[in-house]
Amino acid sequence: MNIGASYGSAKRWMPERFAELGDSIYDELKGEVILFGSSDDFNIENEIKEKMRHKPFSLAGKTTLKSLAAWIKRCSLFITNDSGPMHIAAAVGTPIVAIFGSTDPSETSPLSGNYKIVRKPVDCSPCWKRECPTDHRCMELIKVSDVMGAVKEMLQI
Repeated sequence: MNIGASYGSAKRWMPERFAELGDSIYDELKGEVILFGSSDDFNIENEIKEKMRHKPFSLAGKTTLKSLAAWIKRCSLFITNDSGPMHIAAAVGTPIVAIFGSTDPSETSPLSGNYKIVRKPVDCSPCWKRECPTDHRCMELIKVSDVMGAVKEMLQI
């Protein structure tokens, strides 16, 4: 799970939902969870790890660009905000579940045929803002069950 998005918080799904999703992956799919992010994501990483019952393996802030690509290539599925690592996953051929809020997937989706977008259309999105000036509803409306459904669809479960 890629928890960050350097463009701004408007592109990031909530840490508590990533935590719940990670636990669901462990519980329902018996999958291992790796957290990806930059050193700027340490606070988000800590919040996710504190809220999860099953402790994930974290690489946040611990990879170079080359090692990030190598780790992503080894993943069965890459769950991510709209971000640079999403495009790395597309480049290395890893299946993707991409969570979109303030940006337009028709313009920034992965250059791959192996992805699923999770997005809730709202009247203010895409706004392309770095920080949400209102209520972050484009991300608030995306539930764990929405992302988990996309995960299962991508894994054909």
